[in-house]
Amino acid sequence: TASLAWLAASVIRTVRELRFLVTALALAGITSIGLAVGEAMLSGVHLSGRYGGLLGPDALGLVSGFLIVLAVVGAGKIRVSHRAAVGAIGVLGLVMSKSQGALVGTALVVGLALATMGGSATFGTSGVRFRVQRLNRVLLAAACASVVVVTGIQLLRPESLPTSSDFRKSTVYNRMIVGTAGLEIFSQHPFFGVGWRRSDSPTIIASSNLAAKLRRRFSTPTESFYPDVQVTSVHNTYIQLLAELGLVGTALFGLGVWAVGRRVRALVRSLPKGSESWRLARFLTFGALLSLIWLNDNPLYGGQPETVLLAIVLGSLVALARLRPAEAGELPAAEERPPARRRHALTLRPSGQSTKRPVVEGEALSPGPIMAADGGSQPPRPHPKSEEPPSRLEIAELEADRALETLRGLVSEAQREVRRTERDN
Repeated sequence: TASLAWLAASVIRTVRELRFLVTALALAGITSIGLAVGEAMLSGVHLSGRYGGLLGPDALGLVSGFLIVLAVVGAGKIRVSHRAAVGAIGVLGLVMSKSQGALVGTALVVGLALATMGGSATFGTSGVRFRVQRLNRVLLAAACASVVVVTGIQLLRPESLPTSSDFRKSTVYNRMIVGTAGLEIFSQHPFFGVGWRRSDSPTIIASSNLAAKLRRRFSTPTESFYPDVQVTSVHNTYIQLLAELGLVGTALFGLGVWAVGRRVRALVRSLPKGSESWRLARFLTFGALLSLIWLNDNPLYGGQPETVLLAIVLGSLVALARLRPAEAGELPAAEERPPARRRHALTLRPSGQSTKRPVVEGEALSPGPIMAADGGSQPPRPHPKSEEPPSRLEIAELEADRALETLRGLVSEAQREVRRTERDN
């Protein structure tokens, strides 16, 4: 499954191909939700049950979360109306799956995406003040996400709340039991763990000593929640890493996540804000973050929708970083660039008259008359345009443009001075 990341990084060569891949993933997710809707209609229970179509409820919740993130963040050139439709379909899939891990991950990622939607610090705003403002937005988004999660669980799966009388029969209580089993396994093998894929072995998770500890700590009327009755995994990727790889393997995994996160952050910052590549990079970044949060409530398996999505997302980010600057969004697309502003360059004639010609912004201005060796001047080559003198309005526009360029230079110098001062402090 991890080889899909290499495949995506090797095959994707243009932003157009990356846009096509994102569209294909979105259509696949919509199809999965459609199959789940058909399953619900055939069962006759409708929205009161949990449905997953061909993926299973938890994986369908993750796919639905991807669609919601796509609708909120946007990617490529998706229209607002299409994004709204994709978001509505994602919400429907999330409701049908009733996946708590997907609900928590989607709420947190969407809140973080909205909180970080603002740009960088502007002139006159110190870097410290800007970071404090962004931190306040993130904390507010986390609080709102918590309210959304609690409300959603209350509506969809009220038995999962600790205040419910059926809490000891809920899947959350089951996850607490098997998660504690994983931590017990880790405490017995703290450095290197019990070995990869061995935490769900009957000789490990269903041992008599571990079962006795779990029964003393947890009481539930559902006997199948105990791993010695029904052998299962620890159902949490990060606890699974601790139990199977110990501190050494988990530290290496964390170091890898940190290194990838730094590269992804640098990639997003290097792309022009608002460009197509910038929007694609943000969507892929938040999609990877959603998968990492979702894995906190699910085990790690290869060949499953969650690992396939994560591998494709990481490979796509690598491909985006390898694109040439023009393809990666360093310059907006031709249809997205605003029309070049035209102004007139004034060139003095030896006779004292002046001519005007349109100059596209960014073109070097004509130096005017060229001085000859005898002290005279050679008139510039005649321009095919009309040689009527410029109006006062055109002269004023030219002077305003020059003043604006001077002002921009002063502002840039002031910003550099502010950054140097902050760095010294």
